[in-house]
Amino acid sequence: MVIATALMLERRFNLPLIVSEPGASAGLNLLFAQFALSSHGFSYQTHKDTRTLTSDWRGPAPPPGRFQIAGRAGVDLSPINPQSSEGFLRLCAYTWPDQTERLQQLARICLRKRVAIAQGDAADRFRLRLAAGYPKHLHLVFNTVAWHYFSLQTQQNCRQALETAGQQASSATPMAHFAMEADAQGLGAALRLTLWLDEQVIELGRADFHGRWIAWAGNPPF
Repeated sequence: MVIATALMLERRFNLPLIVSEPGASAGLNLLFAQFALSSHGFSYQTHKDTRTLTSDWRGPAPPPGRFQIAGRAGVDLSPINPQSSEGFLRLCAYTWPDQTERLQQLARICLRKRVAIAQGDAADRFRLRLAAGYPKHLHLVFNTVAWHYFSLQTQQNCRQALETAGQQASSATPMAHFAMEADAQGLGAALRLTLWLDEQVIELGRADFHGRWIAWAGNPPF
């Protein structure tokens, strides 16, 4: 989902991405640019040495193109080092045992480059990063099945930080927020993209919590 969103944003803004993830856990999602996406007649691949994600994609294909990651950072109350024995075993313990493909993918992913995740409250670190500003870059903030683990105070502080930064967004410093979170409105999690510069909230569809299927609503006509 993050790969498809990044492709869509590249088409809209044509700017390198700064990516930030509150509730990043082991930081594996921050490495999304290192993966290929392939399903039902379409594929996206940055270079030959990539791991391919093969979700059951339902709906129109994401737009073609390439995106560039200029910087990435994540924060978590209890970050996990996926390259340590203890961290890897913990991630395996969090994975449902019947999902053998996910376990195999996890083993391959954890051997790749690691993103060091800062330890702390999501809102505190998040506010500082949002306030920094990144001229001639698009700041993409994303969270995937993490929001409901935050305390109510942290949720409120994160919303305030997003709104404050969004109000300061400009054509030179655009900002986007992608969320894949439960909403009790249907199967799986809702996929929602907010663009403050354009004052848009875009419903992108729904996805299985573990990424096994993605019901993509379509690409907005930017």
